[in-house]
Amino acid sequence: MIIYYILLFALFLHVSNSYRNKIPCFRPPHAEQSDKEESDKGNFTLSYQGDPITIACVTNSQQYNFYLIKVTENIPSFLVKELSSNGRGLSLLYHGIGNLITMPNGLLFQFAKEWYQASGKNICIISYAYSTDRTTTGFQIIKHLNKMVKTNRLDFVAWQIRDLVSRVRFQCIRSRKKSCLNSLSQVDISGFSFGAHLASRTCQFLKDELGEKVQMLLALDPSKTPPLVKKPKNTITRGDANYVHVLHTSDLGISKSIGHVDVYVKYKAKTLTEWINDKHALAMYLHVAIASKRLYLIADKDGKGKGIVIQGNGQNVPNPTPNQCVVGIYSVPPPSMDLTKGKEFVVHITDRDILRNSLQKYANPDLFFEYYESPRQSLDQDIILTNRGKSSQWEEASSSNLYGRGNI
Repeated sequence: MIIYYILLFALFLHVSNSYRNKIPCFRPPHAEQSDKEESDKGNFTLSYQGDPITIACVTNSQQYNFYLIKVTENIPSFLVKELSSNGRGLSLLYHGIGNLITMPNGLLFQFAKEWYQASGKNICIISYAYSTDRTTTGFQIIKHLNKMVKTNRLDFVAWQIRDLVSRVRFQCIRSRKKSCLNSLSQVDISGFSFGAHLASRTCQFLKDELGEKVQMLLALDPSKTPPLVKKPKNTITRGDANYVHVLHTSDLGISKSIGHVDVYVKYKAKTLTEWINDKHALAMYLHVAIASKRLYLIADKDGKGKGIVIQGNGQNVPNPTPNQCVVGIYSVPPPSMDLTKGKEFVVHITDRDILRNSLQKYANPDLFFEYYESPRQSLDQDIILTNRGKSSQWEEASSSNLYGRGNI
């Protein structure tokens, strides 16, 4: 059983990487990776020689590519200023451990811009791959799962994003603007697969530092730890946020109830290959469709019904009955719900065409691994493409600033 699970998890990662029968979409590492990272466990001041964290944001409706930075030590002040200057709340999304943000204006950007417009919040997507070596395989990513925990990189990444959110909040409070991120009730943090554990840890760090909780933690099929791999401790608990909403879609994810609301999605894949690729990834596909208001799911309590699946066109979120809940990022706790106890809900997706028609162009594995047709498009070139849609510090920045050690 142990060998089966490891093989299944590795196969999911490997097949996802090479979905289009091309070279797996991993960029060359910026520096040689070391197995002997040093950490100060008191404040998570970690020293890494490997690949930096990538933060890609949408903060303006006129953008035609991500505001994109790479950091290993300090969050740049201009990113803090950008996220605190337009009076919006903030939605954060951690990608999966093997997923990369490789294109400044690909499908992931297009989704983020739709999410920005639908939600009324700034959007930032974070990738944190331990290594982005182009030759990385599914089995090697499993080793990276182990390293993420053993070297405290999980905590380091979460600590960096905690720093970003707390600095944006401080900047807003200092500015005395009424329409600004003055409270963590204006923040939601989501995570897909292993990213759900990072999202949880970020919530915990923010609560410890600021004494308040983010409004929502959305865990998208949070990954189950493979056998023989070090397990993240104390992640995804009901105390992490005011509302912890968990979406379960596959056997690769945690199956037990761990949130205020746990939604179990019943979805039958047609082939074994599709089962491996789609059921875990389904959580991310659903998030894309729901966050952009292309799709609405309403789940029934305790599996007493099959739920409701509605193809959307940007309309307001439907109102559920007392025994139902809206699924995903726009969900709120049912009014009569006792938040001290978790509740389980179920929704069946039996009409696959509704899902595919809702996703349209996003029903594409490029959402996870976008591939460069032209080498000059690579974010590893000397110039990082940032927003040129308006005049600001974002317009163009040299890689010596953005790669370096993250100091700008």
